[in-house]
Amino acid sequence: MMNSTLQRQILLPLIEQAIADGARAQQACAQIGMSVRTLQRWVHPCGHEGDRRVSTLRAHSVPPNQLSQAEREAAMSVLNSEEFKDLPPSQIVPRLADQGK
Repeated sequence: MMNSTLQRQILLPLIEQAIADGARAQQACAQIGMSVRTLQRWVHPCGHEGDRRVSTLRAHSVPPNQLSQAEREAAMSVLNSEEFKDLPPSQIVPRLADQGK
């Protein structure tokens, strides 16, 4: 399976050639199973930008609120303690808040 950037690099020159040879854009796109709207996006003045989804632009980094390993171990020891081991988090958190922890 090709990704959209590779598809664009292969198909756009072929479609442009078909249009230059006299075919209508709709017919050229229909022959390869692509919508005319996709062609319009591809030839938009912004150029060939590739995949602009946020997930592809975002660097895979650690979230700023992620617990450190020490914090995680401390939380797990409290959650697994004898006092809280049989309670759901929805009951543990208020009890800890009442205790000032």
